[in-house]
Amino acid sequence: MERRLSAILAADVVGYSRLMEQDEVGTLAALKSLRKEILGPLIDEHGGQIVKLMGDGFLVRFPSAVAAVECALAWQDGRISASASSNALQFRIGVNLGDVVIDEEDIFGDGVNIAARLESLCQPGGVCISDIVHQNVVGRLETVFEDRGEAALKNINRKVRIWSWPIGTAVGGRVPSEKASPPEKFLLAILPFINLSSDPEVTQFAEGLTRDLVTEIGKFSLFSVTAPAAHNRGANRDAGALDVSRDLGAQYVLDGTVQVAGQRIRVSAQVTDVEMATQIWADRYNGSTEDLFTLQDDVTHKISGNLFHPLMKHAAQRARIKSQIGAKTYDRYLHCWHLIERPTAAGIEEARVDCEKIIDSDPDFVLVYELLAWVNIHGALNGWVEDPQVALSEAREAALRGISLDEKEAYLRSGLGMAEGLRGNIDASLRESQAAIDANPYDAEYPTFMGASLAFAGRLDEALAAFEKADRLSPGYPPIALFQGTAYLLAEQPGGAKAHLEQSLMTLPEYNWIRVCLAAALVALGQPDAARREVARLIDEAPRLTQGYLRTLLTPVNSQACDSLIVALQEAGLPE
Repeated sequence: MERRLSAILAADVVGYSRLMEQDEVGTLAALKSLRKEILGPLIDEHGGQIVKLMGDGFLVRFPSAVAAVECALAWQDGRISASASSNALQFRIGVNLGDVVIDEEDIFGDGVNIAARLESLCQPGGVCISDIVHQNVVGRLETVFEDRGEAALKNINRKVRIWSWPIGTAVGGRVPSEKASPPEKFLLAILPFINLSSDPEVTQFAEGLTRDLVTEIGKFSLFSVTAPAAHNRGANRDAGALDVSRDLGAQYVLDGTVQVAGQRIRVSAQVTDVEMATQIWADRYNGSTEDLFTLQDDVTHKISGNLFHPLMKHAAQRARIKSQIGAKTYDRYLHCWHLIERPTAAGIEEARVDCEKIIDSDPDFVLVYELLAWVNIHGALNGWVEDPQVALSEAREAALRGISLDEKEAYLRSGLGMAEGLRGNIDASLRESQAAIDANPYDAEYPTFMGASLAFAGRLDEALAAFEKADRLSPGYPPIALFQGTAYLLAEQPGGAKAHLEQSLMTLPEYNWIRVCLAAALVALGQPDAARREVARLIDEAPRLTQGYLRTLLTPVNSQACDSLIVALQEAGLPE
């Protein structure tokens, strides 16, 4: 046996079993002809050696990563679909570079196993390569690969960073084909939860839970939901879920199980990225079998609230690169959403520019107006605009423009509510916030920002109740701690303010409003040196955030609290 560094290409036919069932003779003939007429010469042309044929699969060894990837791209770049002998065969291809053990006519080792796992993650007609392969080909090939992040691969004891060449991205960077365009919204498949017990009552519970999740998660307008009819997923639950979801064209899948032990019941749920076959969220919920209807409502409530932000964050990260290479409207929207979830001065300005581009190209894309509203709200709170009240007026106008297109859109109602609250129109703020909550009671954003409006108005008890509701829906949602801290400060409880504001800084370190409130709380707690350090950073990073700026921002909503805040910040050294 010989050990050698080699580039390995693994490929197989998409839907081979189905094709064989439909036309065994024709499929075998097409594959044989394809190997002889196209693939064999193509592999020879790039210096490759077929080391194993596995029915519908190929294992090919190349002398370099560049040669292997060039062959893979040529393989997928229309030659097969243009061939009359192909009989509509499609392939998935994975390429890896690593040590392999060569034993006569076969090869073994992690280098081979990773290539095979990469191939299984590909979209039909696509190519997935490992990070080490990408390092070898970047700058040497014109083709752009998309960074899919790290993934845990079956039977591989380390995570592997993966890069992909999506369907329709042509070699040499030509324009993608129309059929490769991403969907306007990403699709979440909700599969029937599986009863792992033999109790028929638990089966009814699992079916009811699935139906309720479809109804409630369907209220989130940022993505679409599909729910296939019950199906046989076989013994391999994970593979079955992914196969069904791929057939539906879904990018994500929610599925789960229900287990019973005596009077105890446990529901486990997970969301998986279908393309990458990686879990992005999971949780479990325990309860009693004594009242299954109440438990069904409670679990529906918790799953619907808890999965939203991890799912949106993951989708936004995937869209980030697409938005830089000519993405469709929704991909650009997701990128803006990502910037606004973790706001910084540069990120908010980039989001403002992107929002304007979206509006120029698609003025009827409703959700962009919610983002534009939040661009202005964050700008006003953090000293990233010249005049905070002008920015809040622009936030209100953006939300109203979106509502004119879709008056039922909850995100717009929530954004309008926050803008109205900061402009001092507390009744209008609470009305809009409640409309958002009524439309979708499972999104933590809506009670969070209702609480924020109540906090700025000095209504502490009501604000804290709203924050408690938000935290039940999505524990750890960053704006909750931010506005809890604000509420305690404006209610003259600096100890509570400091604890929540310091917690908030851990997730939102560049959010200047947190430091404004924290500096005031530190002054009230008799810690002037620490307060001056926070103000010094504000002066350095947000020179617009002066006493005058804060008066303009806060006087309309709560002049008394504004005066108290200014006195404390003046002591900490904030300029007039």
